[in-house]
Amino acid sequence: DAAMAGVGEEQGISSAIDPIESLKQARDVTEAFYRARALGNVVPHLLTAGRTDDAVAAAEEALHAARACQNEDIIAAYTCAFPALIAVERYSTAASAVEEALSKAHQLKNDESRASSLMRITSSLMEAGSLPPIVRRSLSRSILGSDVYFWGKGAIKPQLIEVILSLLSGIDDDTIIFLQKVVVHPDVNIRRSVLRTLPLDENEHIRNMLVSHLQDADANVRGEVIERIGASGDSRLASYLVNHYRQNSAT
Repeated sequence: DAAMAGVGEEQGISSAIDPIESLKQARDVTEAFYRARALGNVVPHLLTAGRTDDAVAAAEEALHAARACQNEDIIAAYTCAFPALIAVERYSTAASAVEEALSKAHQLKNDESRASSLMRITSSLMEAGSLPPIVRRSLSRSILGSDVYFWGKGAIKPQLIEVILSLLSGIDDDTIIFLQKVVVHPDVNIRRSVLRTLPLDENEHIRNMLVSHLQDADANVRGEVIERIGASGDSRLASYLVNHYRQNSAT
């Protein structure tokens, strides 16, 4: 706890611990996960104290510790490392760490563990604040994984999809491929989540993805599309909706 130096007030430990002493204690931790956590947690205190070089070193050492993990803690260790790297503006290294963490998560055989690990990674990125573009692009490139059928399984939950959609880098090929996979998920709530958070913009692929779900078998999904069209204020989408009713396509 002293090495973490991030829970002082909550646990009755003095919050005025010298950050250099905290860094020394963090470096003395031998177990990889706890070393990564301790190093990651001392970074904000080093930055506050103006010890930028030490903060950069601590963040990079946290990543080395995460890479050294050999057990189920490896994902948690990575989530300690890349927020620290973002804080010290080592954006390229943070982007690489995100790709590595996502690759490790996608290698898990159990679907629930895989989904849980992805949720942990994306949640920690959301908590890291405004992400630099290179980190967002890294997430967009790597989030899908090689097993695209995974995104149609029951382990996927709406919360995971909504967090991912909030972090994607924008409308590019990676984003569109990801959306195409999750927008046809058998779970109605997931389809609704995707349609509710689609980044409409002027991209025809995305717009077609939205209006095609006016034919969805579930009335709640169709209602989600109608609400999204109404909220968009887009006259072309509104015209499509009117024609959809005029042609007796609506159920």
